[in-house]
Amino acid sequence: MGGRGNSLTSIGKVILDNIISGKYRRDVHPFVNPVPTPGATTFGLNFHEEREKCLANRTLFEDPEFPAADRSIYYKTPPDQHIEWKRPGQIVDDPQLIVGEKSRFDVKQGALGDCWLLAAVANLTLRDELFYRVVPPDQSFTENYAGI
Repeated sequence: MGGRGNSLTSIGKVILDNIISGKYRRDVHPFVNPVPTPGATTFGLNFHEEREKCLANRTLFEDPEFPAADRSIYYKTPPDQHIEWKRPGQIVDDPQLIVGEKSRFDVKQGALGDCWLLAAVANLTLRDELFYRVVPPDQSFTENYAGI
C-alpha cells in the first residue's frame, strides 16, 4: 500500500494468501459488498468498478455521498476559516497511507472535532478483515491511482 513500491504489509499478504487458498473463513470478507441497510439511501458504489471507470476516463474519483464541500464536514454554517480540499499527492510528494505495520496508535486527531471518526478508524486496525473492507488491499497512490 502507499507510494513506495505498492507492497502489502506482512499482515495483508497473509490475508490475501488465505483468501486465495480458501483458508480464510470469517463472517466478514474484504471483497464482499456489504448488505444494504433498510431505509438508507446510498449510491452502492463498488471500489473496483469506480476505479476502472475513472482510469478509463482519465478522471479522478469524486464521491457523490461525500463531496469536497463544506456541507460534508460541517453540520451548520462553516466557520470563517477556509478549508482547502487536497488529494494526497498535493500534500506530500510521496503519499503513503501505511508505512510499516498499522496500529491504532498511528491515528491522530486534527482540528475538525472528528474524534468519533478517528476512534472507528483506529479500531479497524484491530481486525484486518474489516480494515481491508474499508481500505482495499490493492489500493495505491501510484499504480492505477484514480483518487478513490
